[in-house]
Amino acid sequence: MQSYFSKVLGGLIHLFYPNTCLGCRNGLLKSESYLCISCLSKLPYTQFHLQQGNLVEKCFWGRVPLHQAFSYLYFRDKGMTRNLLHRIKYQGDKELATHLGFVYGSRLKEDIPELYYDGILAVPLHPARLRKRGFNQSHEFAEGLSAATAIPNLSHLARREVATSTQTRKNRESRWLNVDSIFSVNKQLADQNHAPHFLLVDDVITTGATMESFAASVLNVLPDCRLSVASIAYAV
Repeated sequence: MQSYFSKVLGGLIHLFYPNTCLGCRNGLLKSESYLCISCLSKLPYTQFHLQQGNLVEKCFWGRVPLHQAFSYLYFRDKGMTRNLLHRIKYQGDKELATHLGFVYGSRLKEDIPELYYDGILAVPLHPARLRKRGFNQSHEFAEGLSAATAIPNLSHLARREVATSTQTRKNRESRWLNVDSIFSVNKQLADQNHAPHFLLVDDVITTGATMESFAASVLNVLPDCRLSVASIAYAV
């Protein structure tokens, strides 16, 4: 009897307060999360993980040595990607960041059977900003990637030391010499029997300056490691 009334109550709640699609605002089916199938099909997918020399890779050419670089979605001033990221960042929906990471990780695993990294490292937030926001969206994205691929999320081994980076005003050499004051990386990452390969992740890549500094910090501790980069979105 209790189960019956629970089902009725659940139906009434869904009737008056339905889970709606973030794109079209229509009600979602039980099998759908955040976006309906129609809106999912309209997302601006980059498919960069299938393209050598893609725009994200080119962003870092001559700046930092990367093995691979790719982003899940294109980001524009208007559009669904912007709505998704604003919901994460300004409405505190960290579960959405994890969901996007899991969906993208599942796609990467399906399209790249040999996909393997020794660990995932999210670009860290400064502790003061982390306390204010309550979570790091890049870390939550990394959690989703980790859950989908079984690659360990080692983001706790990286830390941001400076709240606001001034890296964009420095030339390339100065950025590399100054990275220790921006990020620090725990030397536990060096406890490998081989040259490790890490996937560095962020929410959005625009100029690439923050990711360049983070990558340089990792290379300062592990000069023989390989690095790849992934993000939720790439700004165009």
